[in-house]
Amino acid sequence: MVRPRPSHADLAQFEQLERRVLLTGDLTFIESFEADDRGNVFLQMSQALDGNTVNSSTVQILLAGPDGLLGTADDEVADVVVSYDALNNRIVIEGNFDESTRYAIRVDGDSIRDAKGDFIDAEFMGMGNESGDGTAGGEFLVFTRPPEQDPALR
Repeated sequence: MVRPRPSHADLAQFEQLERRVLLTGDLTFIESFEADDRGNVFLQMSQALDGNTVNSSTVQILLAGPDGLLGTADDEVADVVVSYDALNNRIVIEGNFDESTRYAIRVDGDSIRDAKGDFIDAEFMGMGNESGDGTAGGEFLVFTRPPEQDPALR
């Protein structure tokens, strides 16, 4: 049996679907991080990364610029060593600053890919939380705070 071809009036009954993004639920994210007061940082990843995408352009430490304030437009990118520890799935930053240096950690989720080739889910969601908002990409940005007391008094 041959079906009749629909008329233009029949086609007008269909609505265009809105754009959708399909998520696999398997995005790579930052599970936890440790940072000391000298710019040495460990970022624990949930899955393996493409180590070629982890470098000093995609993972940075920012120091206060001429205005002396951290988190302003004149912040300066610090000269640090960035590496990827594939055995432990973690990003390592070696800052080796003077004691009690305040700094920001910035990870560019739109440039770092996991081992599957997908961008990582990088948004910082608060202390004690894994990173990410369910969408690949974004920026992980964390500011350290000064010590609560003078270390010499402890």
